[in-house]
Order: sequence, then structure tokens, then C-alpha cells
Amino acid sequence: MVLTVSPLLRDLVVAVLSPHICLDVIEVVESRALLADRLHALSPALVLIGLAAGESDAVALETLAAVPGAKVLLLAANAALARLYEAPGRCVTFTDFSHQDLIGALAPRVEG
Repeated sequence: MVLTVSPLLRDLVVAVLSPHICLDVIEVVESRALLADRLHALSPALVLIGLAAGESDAVALETLAAVPGAKVLLLAANAALARLYEAPGRCVTFTDFSHQDLIGALAPRVEG
């Protein structure tokens, strides 16, 4: 699932990760108001959320509350920061990261 990520960034993330991780975009949710309902219906393994400038990452905790088994990858608006959240309360922060860093962090979590 992908939420509030520009089409270009979404395509780049999928292109970089999909050769290494079984990754299917099952839905793009354009509205945060619809997020909880869609998460319950789809029960995704991974949720990708693009944060707006100045937005906190509280949405990750809300997402985990809706789908506790999911992994939540937050990308900062400038793509200089990423955070991977997992229940219960596990968070890995990436700064100045490469696609290999994301692959290494996601592969065992999404596929295993």
C-alpha cells in the first residue's frame, strides 16, 4: 500500500525494492481520512507513507494500531530521512541512507 507519496517517488521505491522484496502495490490511498478503513480491509504487510513537510510521524503509530502486524515505512518529504516502524514499538531511523539500507532492513521483515 502507498499513501501520500508522489507518483515519481512511489515508482522509484517500488522499482528499487521489488527486485529484492516481494512487493505488490495493492492500493494507493489519497486521503488520510480513509486510511484506517482501508487498512482494516486490506491488511497489508507493508505501508509506505510520505510525510508532508513539517508533519510528525504520529501517523505510523496510528497505522500500527489499525494493522498491528504491518511494517510502516515513513519517508520524509525531502527523502533525507526514513523510519521503519514495527509493533511493538520498534523503530529504525535511517538518515543519509541508500536503497541497500532499506533493502537490508525490509527484506527479512516483509518476506519472513
